[in-house]
Amino acid sequence: MNQIEQPVTCNLCGSAPDRHQELITTPVKKPHWPGSPTCRVACCEVCGFTFLSPRLDQAGYNQYYAADYYEEMSGGQLAAIVAKNEGVMRRVLDEVAPHVVFRPDMKVIDVGCGYGEMLSELRKRHGGQVVGVELSAEAARFARENYGLTVLEEDVNERISAGDRYDLVFLIATLEHVLDGAALLRTLRAMLAPGGRLVVLVPDLDAIQPIVRTDNASRVFKVVHTYYFTRKTLPALAGRSGLATLSVKSGPFSSAGQHDLVAVFEAGPEVAPVLPVENWGEKKAGVLSMLEKHAATKPTKPPFLGVSRIARRVLDKLFRAW
Repeated sequence: MNQIEQPVTCNLCGSAPDRHQELITTPVKKPHWPGSPTCRVACCEVCGFTFLSPRLDQAGYNQYYAADYYEEMSGGQLAAIVAKNEGVMRRVLDEVAPHVVFRPDMKVIDVGCGYGEMLSELRKRHGGQVVGVELSAEAARFARENYGLTVLEEDVNERISAGDRYDLVFLIATLEHVLDGAALLRTLRAMLAPGGRLVVLVPDLDAIQPIVRTDNASRVFKVVHTYYFTRKTLPALAGRSGLATLSVKSGPFSSAGQHDLVAVFEAGPEVAPVLPVENWGEKKAGVLSMLEKHAATKPTKPPFLGVSRIARRVLDKLFRAW
């Protein structure tokens, strides 16, 4: 039976749970979630990083992803979601273009590629030898059948073992779901060819105003989001993992008006973060102020499910090691 894990150490500075302050607690409204826990988000008083603590073990997350994924597939929304996600990927490619040299012979991998929208859009624009890694059999099959993509149903570490190196690595709406973000980033750094680039998209905690339209915070703080990044903490975690930041920008990349961070990294030395990266007290005050400001605003139409939510559904076994 899946259990809630004990509070975790900070993935950015390594501080113990007794140095973590509660940011907010919201209920989990999914009836099939193991144990139906509350979602407790903590902020590290040492470095200011925000993350879920406590959280489920990997088996618990796998169970949730599997249940929610099939629920969405049976809802008949897949075609519309994929079409909108294609637009998201086009906007991301436009954003990173000044920092990436696109070549017809470049080797590209999308880690947690989902239905394959990013690789499809990239190939249409620039060509390249593209491959996806995706452990959801249903999503991988969709990518193969609808886009003609090569999608490997395996752990990304198997690409390291095979000695593969890539000119461009995508990590779209995935980093906020894994259990050890620093370890994943170090793995992807090892996959970069000389001069290679890593493109990351995650939700932006500092720009939650556009997506808070309910009378509680459950749309923002979710038990499937293990980390909550800002323009300061994402580069700090990347630097700790041996990645140098070339660009990081917040913007409404998803069709729901949700603001995401899109960042481009290259291989560099491992750099310990200068502490604090952010002030935890100011972070908590700012988040609670934004939630209060927007709590009374109701949505005028059902919110777009979005690329971040899609990622949750297709990651049922992705990165078991983290």
